[in-house]
Order: sequence, then structure tokens, then C-alpha cells
Amino acid sequence: MSKHIKPSPKKNQVAVVIPMYKPDMTPFEQKAFEQCIKILGHYPIVIIKPESLNLEHLKQQHTAIQFQNFENKYFKGIEGYNALLTTVHFYEAFTAYEYMLIYQLDAFIFSDQLTEWCNAGFDYVGSPHIEPERWSIGSKLPGNYHQFRRIFMNGGFSLRRVKAMIRFLKVLKFFKKEWISNEDGLFSLHFIQLRPYRPLLNLPNWQQALKFGFEQHPQLCYELNNQQLPFGCHAWEKYDYEFWGKYMR
Repeated sequence: MSKHIKPSPKKNQVAVVIPMYKPDMTPFEQKAFEQCIKILGHYPIVIIKPESLNLEHLKQQHTAIQFQNFENKYFKGIEGYNALLTTVHFYEAFTAYEYMLIYQLDAFIFSDQLTEWCNAGFDYVGSPHIEPERWSIGSKLPGNYHQFRRIFMNGGFSLRRVKAMIRFLKVLKFFKKEWISNEDGLFSLHFIQLRPYRPLLNLPNWQQALKFGFEQHPQLCYELNNQQLPFGCHAWEKYDYEFWGKYMR
């Protein structure tokens, strides 16, 4: 049997993007940050932050970290953050890379699968929302489930193809003045009114998305994913911390 050779990241293929809006981290955030540096530290790490926030203490600890500033207004609440991630100029700041991995500090990864996920060719993939009332082990979704609504994939831990995001937002803004809901619902093409834009983005199905990440109901996700951990997870300290604890010790 031939030995599996892990693919090496291509130059400028992907950057790990960590949003930060305050100078100090909670213990949970520190754990997430350290895990990211430990597993993905050989990729470019870019912290996006308010222009007024000084994080030089992180630069002293991790000299390879880069910073990308944006206006303070984008970091004053979830509305500002949604606005930032639905602007073309946000993605234009990362056109040196083919992909970006958004890694909020309530995410956690278990292994380095980043290059493999870039090579999978999706334009957007995140942890899918799994609703227990629609799912049971061994059952299937209703046949028309995806006809009007796509699976909602959370953006807090998500991989995005930069040029695809720019192209999609330019088309969207040509026909629609602005997007006023959650940015991850937009890129998941989750809402019925987004059906005309579905040809613009190559998205995974729910089985593929589960291999990328878990969020709500991780025990159910684990069973649906053939009792295998994903690449990473989102909001692990919020949803069933007892489940995640045994994998994070």
C-alpha cells in the first residue's frame, strides 16, 4: 500500500484570517488562538481588526502574524461585522490569496486539512446548521428540502474563494442595493430570495459541509458524519461543551 502524502500548500493559496476587536482574549479565545497557531501556523496568519486597536503584543509573540486594518465602525457589533464581510473592499484586501479561512476565536480545529479543502474547489463552505427535528440517524431529508432553501453554513469558521466572493457581491449589488441580514446566510444562498444567484457560487452539500465543520448539536453531527471528527468546529464552548471536552484535552 502506497503511503499517503499530504499535499503541500501552494504559495499564496490561502490565508488564515482571524477577526479581533479587543486587546485581550478570554481563556476560551486563547485556547482557540493557540490551537490555530499550533496547527495552521505555517500558513499566512492575518488578524483583521479596528484601525484604532493596538495588538503589537501579539506581534512580539508571533512575529509572522500580519495585521489588516478596517474602519472602527465594522467592529462595534454584529451588524457592523456583517456589513464588512459583505463589502467588495474587504475581499479586495486579500486578492493576493486564492482562499481565506475565516477563523473566529470561538472556532477550533483538530488537524491540518486546509490545503485539501482549498483543493476541493468550493467557493464557500462552513459548519452547517443541523436541525434535529428534520434529521434522525439513517433517515434522509425530504426530497424537496433543497428546492427552496440551501443548508445554512455558519461563517465563523468558513473557507471562501476570494475572487468568487468579489464576483458574487458585485453581481448582487448590481441588482440589490445592500444585504441587511447575516453574511453567512447570504453566502450559503440559504434564503428563498437568493435562488437567482445560486449559479454564481459552488457550494457543498450537507454531507460535505459536515466533514468541514460542526456547530449546533455536535453529537448528532458526529453520528451523521460516520462518527468522525470534522476539520474543525464553531461555537464549541456554547453548544454541548461536554461533547467537545473529551476531544480537546
